[in-house]
Amino acid sequence: MNVLIVDDSIHKLSDVSKVLIDTNLTLNIGTVEDIQSAMAFLKENTIDLLILDQYLPERKGKNAKILTDGGFQLLSEISRKAKKINTPKYVIGLSQYANKCPVFSDIWCLIEYSPTHTKWHNPLIKIINHISESNVTSTSDNLTKELLPTLFVEGLTDVDLFNFVLNRHFIDVKDKFIITSQKNAGANWVAQQLVIWGHQLSRNSENELVKAIGLFDSDEAGIKAKNDAIKKLNSSNQQEAVKIGAIQAKHSLNILEFYKRGLQIEIEIESLLPIKLLNYADEQGWLEYRNPLFIDLPKDWDQMTETLTDYLNRINFPNDLRVYLKKIKISKKEQFIKFVLKEANKSIEILDNLKSLLSELINKHITKTRN
Repeated sequence: MNVLIVDDSIHKLSDVSKVLIDTNLTLNIGTVEDIQSAMAFLKENTIDLLILDQYLPERKGKNAKILTDGGFQLLSEISRKAKKINTPKYVIGLSQYANKCPVFSDIWCLIEYSPTHTKWHNPLIKIINHISESNVTSTSDNLTKELLPTLFVEGLTDVDLFNFVLNRHFIDVKDKFIITSQKNAGANWVAQQLVIWGHQLSRNSENELVKAIGLFDSDEAGIKAKNDAIKKLNSSNQQEAVKIGAIQAKHSLNILEFYKRGLQIEIEIESLLPIKLLNYADEQGWLEYRNPLFIDLPKDWDQMTETLTDYLNRINFPNDLRVYLKKIKISKKEQFIKFVLKEANKSIEILDNLKSLLSELINKHITKTRN
C-alpha cells in the first residue's frame, strides 16, 4: 500500500508513521513538506492514502508562508488537475488545530492530532485497514524488490554527483546499495526518511537489519534536522539500522582552511568541489553570498567596526579560497552540476573529495572496500 504524508513536522511524522507501521501491513511511505512537492509527487506516483496537515506552505524556503487552509488548497489543486496527476484513493486530514479549520473537504474527514493523546490512532488505523481489506491498493516495485541499504541525500543533484563517482570508482559495490533523494528534498526530508526507516526495522533474507544512511549538509537546516532525527532514533535496533553522517570540513582541504581559522562556513556537496569550478560558476552568475556568512561569528571580528574584506585581509586569509564564501543559487544547481559532470568526464580527479566521502560512508556502513 502506498501512503503519502504531507507535513513538515518530523515529530508528528514519527508519531504517524509508527502507528501505520505497527499495523504490520506492507506499506511504502513517502513524505513531502509542501503543496508544490505533493503535486509533483502525485504526478509520478500512485497513492492509496494521502495524509495531510491543514497548515501547509505552498512551497518550502526560509520565507515560506504557512497557509491556514493549506490542506484545503492542496485538495482543490488535486481536484483541478485530476487528469494530469494520480488522484489519491483516500485522503485523511490530520491536524493539531482541526477545530480551527474553517473548511477542509466535503468528502474526506479531518482528524484532530495530538502528541499527548492517542485518540487519533483508531480512526487512522480503521481507514488503513479498510483500504487494505478493500483490495484496491496499488502495487509498487519497491515492495517486491529486495530492500537494499539506502543512502539518503538532500537533493537530486547530490544523487547525480554520487552516482557518477560510484560508477567510476566503486563498481564492486554499486549494486549493493541505493543512493536516493527527491526533488526539493532538503535536510528535513532526509531526517523524515530515517525516522520512518527506524520504525520499520526491515531485515534481509539473512535476518540482518537493513541499514539506512542519512547524509546532511553542515548548515543550519542540516544540523537541526540531524539532531531531530537523532532524538527520534533512540533504541539500540534503530541505532543499528540507521546511521547519520554529515559533510564536514575534513572532507575538503580548502574548507578545512576556513575552520582552522575559526571561520565556520556552511558546508554542502558543492563545497567539496575545486576552486576552478566555483570560479567558473561565479563568472556565470550562478553563485550568491552565504546568508549568514558563518554558522558562528569569528570571535575576533567586530562587524560594527570592520568590513569582512578588511577582516580577511587582517588575518591573511588566501584570496583564492574566498569563493567558498559563496554558494550555488538553488535555481542554478542543475545547470552547475551538468557543467561539473561534463568536466569530470574529462578529469575525474575534480571529484576526489566526493570519492573520499563516499568511500568513508561505504566502508563504515555498507561493506568493506579498498577503493
